[in-house]
Amino acid sequence: MVRIALRALAFSAFAAAVATTALAQQANAPDRVYYIDKKDGSIRDLEATVKASPTGYQITPINDKKVITVSAADLVRVVPGNIPGYERAAIMEPVSLETKKEWEKARIGHAEMLKKATGAPEKVRKYLEFRQAICAAHAADEVADDAAASAKAEEAVKLLESFLVVNKTGWEVWPVGQTCARLQITSHERKKDGDKESEGRRLFDEAARSWGKVARAADLSPDLRLEAALQEIDLKIRARLFADARGLIDDAMKTAPAGAAKDRLAIYQLAVKFGDTTTPLAGKDPIEAEIAKTKDAHVRAAGYGMLGELYLIADKPREAMWQFLWVEVVYNQDRDEVIKSLARLSDAFRLQGDEEKSKSFREKARRMRGGA
Repeated sequence: MVRIALRALAFSAFAAAVATTALAQQANAPDRVYYIDKKDGSIRDLEATVKASPTGYQITPINDKKVITVSAADLVRVVPGNIPGYERAAIMEPVSLETKKEWEKARIGHAEMLKKATGAPEKVRKYLEFRQAICAAHAADEVADDAAASAKAEEAVKLLESFLVVNKTGWEVWPVGQTCARLQITSHERKKDGDKESEGRRLFDEAARSWGKVARAADLSPDLRLEAALQEIDLKIRARLFADARGLIDDAMKTAPAGAAKDRLAIYQLAVKFGDTTTPLAGKDPIEAEIAKTKDAHVRAAGYGMLGELYLIADKPREAMWQFLWVEVVYNQDRDEVIKSLARLSDAFRLQGDEEKSKSFREKARRMRGGA
């Protein structure tokens, strides 16, 4: 009897040890890192750690010490190995929903985890807030009805803006800022007159501020910080905040390397110089001359975009339309430039009284803006 009791006690101790080891393994489970492979554009995932470096973000696989360096723009998600109160399978459920593009279900899943993760580590909170905001943006992209899409976009923007206010560093700042700006570019201020609601100005200034937050992220690589600054300048001009744009251009000129960045800044300088006058179309020939100097698609897209803005300032929406079409049809390598042009094409057709085409480009911009 004593021998049986001792065996039972030994088995209980062994079972407890196994359970403790399993819990320790669960607690120390590695993160799952998802990133875009530049070779073929596919999304790859592996168990790894991620840390910032001067040249980008270093992914170090758990079972292979060969470091992979990627841009913040190429990181998709880093799923924590452990979220208190959840088994690994449950943690991965919203990720699976994202893979299947069931964005609203994924958003709800992340939101529910976030509610229960009040005492979770900072890394967990950040991950859940990030994915909740990104999924909300994707869900807004897929709504066809204008009013419903506008409401969904507004909800997503609040989540994205909140993330940018709380988080000043980290690779997530880039996709959140970019996604937030894309939603704002394709949205209008809502004006209320009694029971009626109408569209006001396009939210270019708000989009510029989103890019400004990205540009100030301390651990962002220099190339992405410069790109964020260029986007902020571009949108300040489209918002017709020329004094703000002028100051940003002066700052960027001090550090921008020769090449495409400097060429874009030269075009922005001309857009500010002539856009802020009573004769904006005097800038047409100088900007066209800058476009002719380069074969770089990004510089040309910026040039035609600024020409379109000058035509809109001059109240010539039909002429503006042709400039924005150059970006959509020919110089369309940069999604952010295309989204801005699609939004402006919607405006140009509306100003010409063609609501059907305006709506068509509005829907096209919504499909194009995508997310991270």
